[in-house]
Amino acid sequence: MAILAHENTLLRLTDAITDVHNVKLLNSTDQSVDASISLARLLVAYTKPFEMDAIETTLDYFYIIKDQKTALGRDIFESAVSRVLYLTGEVRKVIGEIKSSKRTPALIDNYDIDAKAVMTRVAEDTELSGNADQTIEILHTCGGDDRAITVMCKRLDEAITQNDEKLRKKLICAAQKLAKDAPAASHERIQAL
Repeated sequence: MAILAHENTLLRLTDAITDVHNVKLLNSTDQSVDASISLARLLVAYTKPFEMDAIETTLDYFYIIKDQKTALGRDIFESAVSRVLYLTGEVRKVIGEIKSSKRTPALIDNYDIDAKAVMTRVAEDTELSGNADQTIEILHTCGGDDRAITVMCKRLDEAITQNDEKLRKKLICAAQKLAKDAPAASHERIQAL
């Protein structure tokens, strides 16, 4: 019902979407009959039970309010993509993968958005969460090969420093694959790797 009201511009949207777990009506202090609801909060609460199983449906719901911003100025749809990738790890399904130096189509291509910009911001979120392997995969997929190589070098450095031979071998194999199929990477970065 709220989505229908939103689409017909009958729903007053609030800017207060920072507390996504709070889905109550927001009452105006000056008029007791004036109330509004945060559609973003409502969507988070509604999609939570199936967000890990029905990724496409979850993203469809958040695409409805793609132009709304969080309190930090982030696009809500971008935040939803980041959350889905964080929770599911389904990078290939959501943003695609590189095959023969080209990105394969994925769920993100179903929406009228700048997919590369969304993927770049999602990669930043993923890097902040500490998941270096997923960050490398996302950066490589969106054409951020130089940054992907930088993150890969840091990851290799950690493996060497920790004296983890198994991880080091795994990362060297991944680094070689990245170096072979990194069309957007500079020659200097590939040499550094």
